[in-house]
Amino acid sequence: MKEIKLQYDVRRKPISQKADITVFEPNELPIYPGLQVVVITEPRDYEGLSVTNGSEYIATALMRKHGIGPFGTAYIEHYRDKWGERVREGDHPSFDAVWYKWKVVEPGCPVKIAATSPLWHSLPYSPYYPVLLDALGEETPEYILAKIKQERVVE
Repeated sequence: MKEIKLQYDVRRKPISQKADITVFEPNELPIYPGLQVVVITEPRDYEGLSVTNGSEYIATALMRKHGIGPFGTAYIEHYRDKWGERVREGDHPSFDAVWYKWKVVEPGCPVKIAATSPLWHSLPYSPYYPVLLDALGEETPEYILAKIKQERVVE
């Protein structure tokens, strides 16, 4: 597993983007066997361009700056929920699979390609959620609920 803190300007415009990136090597996570899995997470308390609105820029920057993707790579967009006291039974964080079309933007050697036209598919709550949350170092809603209930009993 490799973690990357990505920050860059979008297309030379005064728009800045930040994202927390976690890269899992093939077969490190069971969700996409044989593929490298890139989890793009919205940073906590971040006010800039969202990972959804800048998704294709992030995927392109990962390829150009870090050599990650596009082939043999699965992309997952993730929003951390700020659970606190608001957590309810059945709540879970957001994980969405993202697919991109890749197009040539500069022919030549080496050819430059860019991610375009992202398509999202919500990943249903599954046994993979706790695996993903654990790998990302986050708590599951079930754990937080149990902790809240235990604190209330102690009070």
